[in-house]
Amino acid sequence: MQKPLRHAQLYGYPIERDGDLFHPGGVQPSCGPAMAKRMVEAGLLVKIGSRYELTPEALRQLR
Repeated sequence: MQKPLRHAQLYGYPIERDGDLFHPGGVQPSCGPAMAKRMVEAGLLVKIGSRYELTPEALRQLR
């Protein structure tokens, strides 16, 4: 779960393509759809359209 959160922190925000999460301009997925759903349910990401944003809780966990 740390890898997609770190990518979101470093590159801005994850983008959903074909169900997987990618960092902007990325060609390899950071995580699959099941992990993305679990992170949203855990309150670490918020989905806005086809992109996701980190929540304050996610930023606290990355420190």
